[in-house]
Amino acid sequence: MDTVPNFQQFFGPVLETMSKATTTLTRQQIGDSTANLLKLSPKARTESIRSGLPRYVSNAGWACTYLKQAGCLETPKKSEWQITTRGRNLFKKYGYKINTVTLSQFSEFNEFINRKGTRSSNEKAGIENLKARYTPDELLENIVEENIVAIKSDLLERLRHVDPYEFERICIDVLLAMGYGGSRSEFAGVTKKSGDKGIDGIIKQDELGLKKVYIQAKRWSNRVTEKIIRDFLGALVAENVTDGVIITTDEFDTGAIELASKRNIILIDGKRFVELMAKYKVGVETKRTVILLKVDEDYFDLG
Repeated sequence: MDTVPNFQQFFGPVLETMSKATTTLTRQQIGDSTANLLKLSPKARTESIRSGLPRYVSNAGWACTYLKQAGCLETPKKSEWQITTRGRNLFKKYGYKINTVTLSQFSEFNEFINRKGTRSSNEKAGIENLKARYTPDELLENIVEENIVAIKSDLLERLRHVDPYEFERICIDVLLAMGYGGSRSEFAGVTKKSGDKGIDGIIKQDELGLKKVYIQAKRWSNRVTEKIIRDFLGALVAENVTDGVIITTDEFDTGAIELASKRNIILIDGKRFVELMAKYKVGVETKRTVILLKVDEDYFDLG
């Protein structure tokens, strides 16, 4: 299996692992065992969540949490788990078919899912449905991903309507934020509005300006063609420069991509450019920082 299943699909493997265990197990041990039972490939085992934790370990850990809330697992020792009689019986009856609907037969689990709040009944129903389908880590990842997609779309739309010379400045700002030119503004800038010979900006890679990267910015709504690349290469030759970057708000055609690949020319299309803007925080700002807490299991000694 090349992809990590959702956390509900770990319920059965977790209970099977715990039913065979002769001693308590840690989350990592449970995660490794369930990965073997699910026959996760090496590729799947390298998949991680935003915190860096392997996704299969995270999903197995959340499966443990949900099963504990249903009274199927318990933690008699710090950071260690064991199965209960209810958990054994549940696995014998349902095997790998256990999900949150199965667990809803237990009142403790329903109390865990249906935490009371101040939201409307419809909002609660929607939230409860999401909580039953995703772990908190997955919910947060989905929210972050949706936000990034929306921001990138908004950025691209705005870039397509800015003044062309403003777009050149933005391109310089992004490259500086990435560390080119040592992030020092005096080492970079846009060229004059006329007579630039197809060169829109220059970044000096060293203090003496011996190593330069030339930039062409195309705030276009159509594809950049091979001819544009050839003209840009001619401008580089005239300036005795070998390195160049072409940035566009649209895309590059096949000929342009093939020609650039044979030279030291980097092509950045609109989608890639807004990804860089978001990553290096150019034209965007942090709206809110959310702190998620988890229990420090090492703090408690239950044994």
